[in-house]
Amino acid sequence: MVMIHKNTQRGFSVVEVLIAVAIIGILATVGTIRYREARADRQLNHAATALVSDIRNMQQLAANDQDFPVDAALDVPHHYWLQLGTPANGYQVQSDATGIIVALSTFNFTDDNVEMEILTPNGANAKMTYYAFDLDRKFNKSLVNQRYQIRLTHNVTKSVIFVNVSSRVGRVNTNTNGAAPL
Repeated sequence: MVMIHKNTQRGFSVVEVLIAVAIIGILATVGTIRYREARADRQLNHAATALVSDIRNMQQLAANDQDFPVDAALDVPHHYWLQLGTPANGYQVQSDATGIIVALSTFNFTDDNVEMEILTPNGANAKMTYYAFDLDRKFNKSLVNQRYQIRLTHNVTKSVIFVNVSSRVGRVNTNTNGAAPL
């Protein structure tokens, strides 16, 4: 008697393999897009956080510096300032606390694929200044509350974060809708 053996091993059909490859391809595409968006958001948040952190650090330096004025005859105290637009797409924190203008830190937004635009006050360059002590009480001078609004835009995703600063009262906040509630 002759025995017939049936082959019970079965593999995947070509259609099943093609469907699996298509699903993997779709998932990889979606994952890559999400990764790029997350990376862009991270870069934009890093740029905004660096700017806000340096503004608050500058305010703290000015608040803690209780030295006498650089030029007592002119009643000019030490001051710290953030020069927006130096370098062209960034800023530099500067000080004259030693009597000489010194750059304390520099940040370039180009490194994070971010473009900076100064909305208020109008102009490519703006200087945000904090004095070492309160001019109102020391010299009977009043400082104007200058408001700044800086728009940071990611070059790839065009996501936007606004940084709003009220120089006299020291408020700094960020938002994504452009409102300046200061």
